[in-house]
Parts: sequence; structure tokens; C-alpha cells
Amino acid sequence: MARKTLSDQIHARIPGSGYILCMTEPHTSAMGDQAPPRSAWPTVIGVLCLLYALLGLVSNGCGLFWQQSQRVIFSMSGIRDVEIPSDIAMVSLVVSIIGMALVILLFVGAVGLMRRKQASLKLLRIWVVLQVVLALAGVVAGVLMIDSNIKYQEQISDAVREMMVDRGENADAFPRQSEEEMRRGAVIGLIVGTPMQMAFPVVIGLLLTRRRWREEAEGWDEAVA
Repeated sequence: MARKTLSDQIHARIPGSGYILCMTEPHTSAMGDQAPPRSAWPTVIGVLCLLYALLGLVSNGCGLFWQQSQRVIFSMSGIRDVEIPSDIAMVSLVVSIIGMALVILLFVGAVGLMRRKQASLKLLRIWVVLQVVLALAGVVAGVLMIDSNIKYQEQISDAVREMMVDRGENADAFPRQSEEEMRRGAVIGLIVGTPMQMAFPVVIGLLLTRRRWREEAEGWDEAVA
């Protein structure tokens, strides 16, 4: 028996009719073979975290710069006899160093998130916890050092007024705040500044706990591999 060709296998004549039946193998639509579109949230959250890290870099960098150069700045401005209290200087230095470390952690987590790395979620959650702890510790330190801060502000105020008198300017143009006004201002600063400092980390932490996002992230490393 002659071997059927491919054409014979595909085309068969229907018995008792003059029609040809075309038998083709099932095929999959090109659209069905395509992978689902990638979610945009890792890129969006990653970019926001990078911007926040940049702000943290500037803020902590300015803090470190001020610690090292405040005497020179005061001297160039003509302000004399102003010495930052040792407890404020120490706490500010420690906070700036820890802040720099958290900036690095946030940067690494943000880049990993944009690259769809599972480990980035853990890094960002650690950053959220540490950032909130640092903010709360800042509140405690601010309350404990409120008296030192008031004395420091009084030194600056007196030095500025003395500088204005030496220059023949009217010192009354720079009124000296009372201790009660300074204390009230410090408390208001803590009440307003702390929630603002914690807002972004808390929002990011809540978003990263979404179940759908966590389930999607489980296959990131396999997809990249």
C-alpha cells in the first residue's frame, strides 16, 4: 500500500460527495501565548522610594554638614559666643548617621523592587519599622532635651541682638522670644513634625502588606530566571 503523503493526511474526500474535508491540527492563538502584562506598582513604589531616599540624603547630609561647620558659619556671620550643647550635638550626629544608613537601605530596597526581587520587600519592610522607631525615638529625645534646646535658642537670640548693636542696627527689630514661647514652639514642632516624618513609611508599609501584591511577588525571581 502506498504511503499517504502529508496532503493526503490533511485532505480527505467525504464518501458519496464531491467535497474535500480539510483536517488541520489545532493551533493556539498568538494572543494566548503572550505573558500577562507586568504590573506597574513595583516601578511606581520604587520610584517614590528613590525620591524619598534622595530627600533623606539631602536632609541628613545637611545635618552632618551643620555639625561640622556651625562654628565657622556663626563666625562668618558675626555671631559670637554660641556653643551648641553637647547633648544636642551628640544626638544630632547619631540621628544623622543612622538616617544615612536608612537611606542606603531604602535605596537598595527600591532598586530591588523595581527589578522585581523578592528580597526587596523584606528590605523595605525592615526600613519601614526602623524609620518609625527612629521617629518615635526622636520624639523622646526632643522631650528630654527641650530645656537644652531652649537655652541654645536663647544663646543664638542674644548673640544676634549683640551683633546688631555692634553694627549700629536696631536690636528691637529682632525681638527675643520668651522661654514659654520657645517651649510652646518646640512642642508644636514635635506634634506636627513627627506625623509628617512617619506618614510616608507607614503608607509604604501598609501598601506592601496587600495580599495580591505579596502573591504576585512570589514568582518574581522565577520569572527573572
